[in-house]
Amino acid sequence: MARAALEEWRRRIREAVGAAAGDGGYPLEAVRRLLALGVQRIPFDPTVGGEGLGLRGFTAVLEDIAAVDGSLAAVVMGAYSAGAFLASAATPEQRRALLAPLLAGEGMYAVAVTEPEAGTDVAAIRTRCRRLPDGTWRLDGRKAFISNTGHELWRGAVVLARGPDPDRHTAFLVPADAPGFSLGPVRDTIGWSRVGVHDLVLDGVVVGDERRLGEPGKGMGLALATFDRGRVAVASLACGLCRAAWEEADAYARRRHSFGDPLVAHEAVADHVLRLWRLYNRARLVTRQAAEAADAGLPLAVWAALAKWEATDAAVEAARLGVQVMGGRGLLRGTGAAARWGDAKVLEIVEGTTEALTLVLRRRLRREGLAAAPEEEPRGAAHAGA
Repeated sequence: MARAALEEWRRRIREAVGAAAGDGGYPLEAVRRLLALGVQRIPFDPTVGGEGLGLRGFTAVLEDIAAVDGSLAAVVMGAYSAGAFLASAATPEQRRALLAPLLAGEGMYAVAVTEPEAGTDVAAIRTRCRRLPDGTWRLDGRKAFISNTGHELWRGAVVLARGPDPDRHTAFLVPADAPGFSLGPVRDTIGWSRVGVHDLVLDGVVVGDERRLGEPGKGMGLALATFDRGRVAVASLACGLCRAAWEEADAYARRRHSFGDPLVAHEAVADHVLRLWRLYNRARLVTRQAAEAADAGLPLAVWAALAKWEATDAAVEAARLGVQVMGGRGLLRGTGAAARWGDAKVLEIVEGTTEALTLVLRRRLRREGLAAAPEEEPRGAAHAGA
């Protein structure tokens, strides 16, 4: 990754985000600016039309966006997850027909896996697919809490469905205008309040086989691989939140006076600001490690889980401390401190809850041990037979 190229991208994106003021709804104008700039191309390989800066470059950019607007960063992250799914699963023909328009900024897809009765337990999804005699596929079911949907740039969703074998899953790219594909009401969430969260209803939706992603019955593996990269992206949003909380608290503690001195002169407040700085750096370092592991082609599941767990844990604490330093001002709706309070909680839930990540790491610990770094052998393997 060329540092100069990445820094130039970060500069241009910061300018674009700063120039696109939100109106309280879906950040459409800001998204259009970023798509025109080419943010969606950053992580992808040049062979498919990307900029080749990898997940390391993309997470740096996501952090910058999240430090300004958590909802906007979530939109960009969601578009990346759909693109990553396509890049990994699509045939050359599908890449030309489906991925190329996304990288050209002609719209965005969502990823639709979660259902009313299937969150962390992804294998419990009930949306079904079955192949029809003419070779097309029929999908029936309901997806829940799907972000980045229902806006002018939404073009459809990557949908994971059970079938054709009842114990297997298959993925499809369903266009937004497919007959029988509809949106539920927008969800009013405590965080990510402007990302367009809806339920999706599939009532006899028929798609051609050219919309199937990967082999029939192989969709779950594709989804899990996408989750790993998505977890690193979520960790970068947590980094941006931590940074914004630290920077705002630091500036406020220097500007605001109490008992004749700046707040930062009081040890309790100075300790809060110092803790915020520590949380940001903790989140940033573990996220960078995971992104670099992904770009190096190293096994990612453990490091993605660790990055998301540590970074989102830091974000929740940073949001709390940010409000604490701001005092009454931090309780006002519409302020950055209040918005971060809700956004931080969302980060702990999406792309695998903290409890699910604990399960992933506990299983790995018991089975083969954990490594000190992505490029090293797990301790269990190193000590096998000792």
